[in-house]
Amino acid sequence: MKRAFSSLPFLLRILTFEFWVLNAVLVSGEDTHVPTTASSNETMKDPICPSCNHESCDFGECYKDFVVMKCLPSFVSILTHYNNIERCTWDTIKRSYTEFTMCTELYADSLRVPWPNQLVEDIFVEIHATFFQDCLVTELYDPPPSIIFVLVMTPICLIPIMVTLVVLKTKNGDSTS
Repeated sequence: MKRAFSSLPFLLRILTFEFWVLNAVLVSGEDTHVPTTASSNETMKDPICPSCNHESCDFGECYKDFVVMKCLPSFVSILTHYNNIERCTWDTIKRSYTEFTMCTELYADSLRVPWPNQLVEDIFVEIHATFFQDCLVTELYDPPPSIIFVLVMTPICLIPIMVTLVVLKTKNGDSTS
């Protein structure tokens, strides 16, 4: 019998290992810079983060690179496989949406970048504008006045009745329930 693996736990194990390695290198301060074969005037790139050079590293830019190169492509490719009706059904896209969210959050945690952040918000707004603009949003309306009247008047009428019952019960000296 074959054992079925869910993609989410597998993805989490891979990402957790990748973040563990990334954290170990960034926190330990090891020299991970590899000289390039380019001229000596060009800066050396960090193999872990393409935005980093040997002089400084902007973790915000590094985070942007990771999200754009590692998280976004798989999510976009999954969304493009669905038609507009399937994309608008939460049960269809829930897993992919959650995996993308977790991917952005794990990279942010790994690089010690706050999450949520403006980059993530902008990416999600762009995703919604691109893939979910045709989804119908059911608007909520107030119930008719007769329903509101019943819902408001029921507790108002029950309170005096309950108070009267409590007073009568204690006035008669009946201490049993």
